[in-house]
Amino acid sequence: MSAGTKGEGFGVKILKEIIKLRKERKNERDERESLLDLYMHAMETASPEQELWRNLGDDGVRKAAYRGG
Repeated sequence: MSAGTKGEGFGVKILKEIIKLRKERKNERDERESLLDLYMHAMETASPEQELWRNLGDDGVRKAAYRGG
């Protein structure tokens, strides 16, 4: 990324993520988004007693969703 990009206030990390997403096929992006939505919904409706969500935390769920499992 150029210094001009940073100077305009764009975050390099986010821009790299956008470039990565644009390289993926649309169906791959859609599938990943669907999995993320499913996992996030499950976390929102899960009771605090359910160990899986408490042990994984937000990062673990995102990683699991991205891997497809």
